[in-house]
Amino acid sequence: TEVTKENGDTYPDYETLKDSVKDFFVNAPPYGEIYGANNLGTSIIPTGTNWTKATPFNANGLSNDVIVDHTTDSITINIPGVYIVSAVFSTAINVNNTTLDTAVFKNDVECKNLHGERLVVNANFISVNGLSGIVRCNEGDILDVRCKHNAGSNVTLSTKYSCLSIKYIGG
Repeated sequence: TEVTKENGDTYPDYETLKDSVKDFFVNAPPYGEIYGANNLGTSIIPTGTNWTKATPFNANGLSNDVIVDHTTDSITINIPGVYIVSAVFSTAINVNNTTLDTAVFKNDVECKNLHGERLVVNANFISVNGLSGIVRCNEGDILDVRCKHNAGSNVTLSTKYSCLSIKYIGG
């Protein structure tokens, strides 16, 4: 039910408003994360321009209505809609003067709005790379992170901290 003010505006009555707020917190929208904490994990990124799945995650974080799985380094969507996707990595590679590209992929396709590039001048120097963007997802879509580089040989990617997270923002 609604309450009508003197100026003609209508508002939900107290009980309706209270139930709506309770419903919002009890039935939270989908969210989830996988992360690596003090991981010191390494991945070999082969030579060439092909993307290689990054595997820096060693724990599942909080989640609701998504499948988070650090063993497959991915998040699977259960509820279709629009999501904010964020990925942050504290990494180093073992080769000087190399460009390292990192991107979020959905169903093996690069999300063009979730792509970062950084020049690694000094080998084994840890620096941070962060990505954030909005992605429309369907039920069953799988999100993961991949890397590539421009060095002339294989590169070892060392990851100390990492996080891939999503939050539902609408239909």
